Amino acid sequence: MGILPAIAFSLLISCDGGGHSYFPLEPGWEFGYRTELHTEGTAPEILRSTAVNLPPRKLGEIDVTPQLHQDGRTLFYAAGAAGIRLVGFQKQSENIATEFPGQYILKYPLEAGTKWHAPGRTVLLTERYLASKALPVNIGIDLDYEIEKTQDDVRVPAGHFFGCVKVTAAGHTTVNTGDNQRILNVDVKITEWYAAGVGLVKATRTESAGEERAGNANLVSELEYVKKPSWFE
Repeated sequence: MGILPAIAFSLLISCDGGGHSYFPLEPGWEFGYRTELHTEGTAPEILRSTAVNLPPRKLGEIDVTPQLHQDGRTLFYAAGAAGIRLVGFQKQSENIATEFPGQYILKYPLEAGTKWHAPGRTVLLTERYLASKALPVNIGIDLDYEIEKTQDDVRVPAGHFFGCVKVTAAGHTTVNTGDNQRILNVDVKITEWYAAGVGLVKATRTESAGEERAGNANLVSELEYVKKPSWFE
């Protein structure tokens, strides 16, 4: 269950503030999300999660902001002239972070038509109806990202956000199952909305494998609250 916000958010929030970041990296920010997950053949699930920005540090030679998630994962983000990148990942049980070459979360310029490419993996597909569990549930898939709009409006539990950056991504791959008896055509589609001065406010994700028993699924994740660091703390 997410932590309730200490400061209530206004129901009407502008995303047009000049100079504000679309992916805040200052320490002390806390984000709470509500996620609704639909998987074919099962009842919908409602999940809640939080993420908190920790003080900056070095990951190798890179200045990063660690972001601690409720499940114990820590993601490491870095800002640069070309955009915001995910540069590392650490599980709760690990002492050393795994460094990535760097995949962009947002690529500059923040304008319609900006494109980039990033590696990804399926996270929703599950095997069903087969005792062999032959379907790989974590499949590598390359994703093509594009900024579709920069003035989109989004309403989520945290409020109504205007002038947001809308990012879409899509990928396709073909894989054999472990028993080599099925060929799956895997598709992933993602849409994300980022608000200036707030960050990620909504994300949708759909994963399909071309057949019902592959556990085709989709989710919608929405911002429930955000707590900004106070100058007086």
